Amino acid sequence: MLHELRAFLPMAEKVKARNPTLTILNYLCVENGSMRLTDLETTIIIPCDDNRSYTLPIAIMKQIFKQRPGTLEIQPLEDNKMKVQFDGNAVTFPVMSVEEYPSIPKQTFKKVGVWPKEIFLQLYKQLDFVSNDELKPALNGVWIKQENDALMSCATDGHYMEFAENLQDIENYKMTGNFEGILSAKAVGIMARFFRSNVTVYSGENYIRFELPNKIQVYSRLIDEQYPDVAAILNQEKSNTITVDKKELLRAVNSCLSFTNSETKLGVLTVKNGAISITARDYEKAIEFNTSIPTVKRKGVEIEIGFNMAFLEKVIKSVNSDKIIWLYEDIVSASLFRSTEPDHRTNLLMPVRLEEN
Repeated sequence: MLHELRAFLPMAEKVKARNPTLTILNYLCVENGSMRLTDLETTIIIPCDDNRSYTLPIAIMKQIFKQRPGTLEIQPLEDNKMKVQFDGNAVTFPVMSVEEYPSIPKQTFKKVGVWPKEIFLQLYKQLDFVSNDELKPALNGVWIKQENDALMSCATDGHYMEFAENLQDIENYKMTGNFEGILSAKAVGIMARFFRSNVTVYSGENYIRFELPNKIQVYSRLIDEQYPDVAAILNQEKSNTITVDKKELLRAVNSCLSFTNSETKLGVLTVKNGAISITARDYEKAIEFNTSIPTVKRKGVEIEIGFNMAFLEKVIKSVNSDKIIWLYEDIVSASLFRSTEPDHRTNLLMPVRLEEN
């Protein structure tokens, strides 16, 4: 159990609810040769060499493992108590009954494919674009769609978005069925950070199940909300394009951000005469900022458009190339930002309406 607990506790920290309404969720459960932990939304199960049934408080086990034990023995006592002996030390503490521990989700699952580690790394990158607003539950995770031999994903907070396509081209990916759902940010983080092998994926009525080598399983409840129509958003006409150096644009936006209004972060980009000028005003502090960078190539009309500079900075950083293609239609429609190199991702940013407009 020493080896299994040492590997399991870091994952337990990521799964455990911070302030659970059920006391039992502060425990991990050992039962039928496996350990499991749940927050009622995400459940991790790993095999262990103990066929007994008992629970262990996560906080106490963390304290024990902070001392880097070389030996560990777990001994259930009477009256719902447990003794853990390690390196000549002994700790006795109360525990809760296994019967109180939530069961594994019971529903019919169908195999939908095999996702390699790189899939989860791609999804993990998109977590920067996920909303933390509890009033927008659909945007609190990453939308994934697997259909017609294609795999795509999207994350958005309603202001900016990152869409990834052609993920099916990643080596070792295999599709055996269609799937569409919103995977929680917590589940994406766990799969990307702790597991490095190919994962067999199963979908159920409202859960997704990941099976890994060595009989490790992860269950995650899918977010049951309507996701925005990604295709309709991305397929809006964009008649104008600009190619610009990424480093120059990022430097200019970063400099501008330091002088924007602390609440709105508003900056104005003006495309004219082969250059992009970037300006900002903080009326409260009577501060004005301006800078300019050249464009590499432009096709279409000139424009003056407002963006939240913090959001624009995030979008620029996500584009994976030395040059960036900016596509736009008008001052109220979403702009797209893409790499000039082959890449899975398209980034979208909503403009900020300017007062004079």
